[in-house]
This record gives sequence, structure tokens and C-alpha cells, in this order.
Amino acid sequence: RWLYQDPKRYHCHIQFVVEIGRELAQKNPDVWQNIVIPPGKKASDTYVLKAIRPLIGELICLLHDIGRGFEAAEYYDDMIGVMIPKEHHAEAGVRISKEILEPVVNSDLLSPYQCGVILWSIRYHHRTFPPSCFIEEAIIRTADAASKILYHTEWMELYQEADPQKRREQGKAKLEKAYIKIVLPEYKEELRPIYQMYKEK
Repeated sequence: RWLYQDPKRYHCHIQFVVEIGRELAQKNPDVWQNIVIPPGKKASDTYVLKAIRPLIGELICLLHDIGRGFEAAEYYDDMIGVMIPKEHHAEAGVRISKEILEPVVNSDLLSPYQCGVILWSIRYHHRTFPPSCFIEEAIIRTADAASKILYHTEWMELYQEADPQKRREQGKAKLEKAYIKIVLPEYKEELRPIYQMYKEK
């Protein structure tokens, strides 16, 4: 509903997530600026699983909410093989992102493995548990949640609740939920003072 209610403000959320994602990619000790798969290594090896290219991380951040407003009334979940009555925006995001990425898969720009990591990270960017499977997923989950803390005042402008008390309660609940979703522990600790400041307001 926020996408329709205030599209410009909601699109700012995407930019915030991209900026935070870039920062996390630079800070994370498992990040390499360029992935070169050594002779004898495979894309599934630990060396590659722990690596992230800035382009891949940025694509995930840009596309993570692209499914909002395009959710199907029902869809086929290829992970579990059944029809689901209402599509989540993350699943819609996977469906749309597949179409966007398909022309460049198997090119020098994007391998099938990298495309799979992007789609996985979009599909699970909203979950709280269990732990992330890829560093890319950890970064998007953390960046998405952190944007609602670092830019909490801006985020609250999306709420149209007239009653100030109810609006504060909604904001506090959203803040707590966001803090729980941060999965990179060092960054979570770094944001604790900002989280506490907004929580106590």
C-alpha cells in the first residue's frame, strides 16, 4: 500500500538500501572486490560462496522490492511445487527479476550461479530466521532492516494514522521488528544507539 500511497518516498527506501548495502559490502571481511575462480575451483566452493561482487550486491538491493504492487492473486511455488493463493512481494520480485536478468545470464556479465544467488537473496530478503545461506542474503536482509532504523523518521512519514499514540505504537513495532531482522552482528551493535534513541522517543 505504501508504494501507491507515496511512491517517491517509498523509492527513497530503495536508495537507502543500496547505500547501506554498499557500505556493508565494504565492511564485511568476507568481501572481495573481484571474484576470480582459481583453476580447479567450482562456483559452489567456500571461496566463492563467501565472495560478493559489488555489482551483484547492488543488483540485489535495487531489485529486492521490485515485486511490490505486482503480486499475483495466485502463483505456482516452484520451491515446494504447489499453487499458493496469494503471492508475497518477494516471490513476485523473483518472478520479475528472472525476466530482467535472463538476457545477461551465461554472458560475461552474469553467470547462472550469480543469478541464482541474486534470486535467492531477493526471495528471502524479508525473513527473520533462519540464518542466511549467502553473504549477499545477509547483506540485503541487514540493509533492508537497517534502512528502517537509520531513516526511521523518513519511514514514519509513510504512516497515515491520524492518532499520534497509535502512530507511535506502529513506529515502535516497526522499529523493533527491523532491529531483530539485522543479521550481521557487528553492524547490529553499531546501530544499537540509534535504535535505542528512536525507541525511547
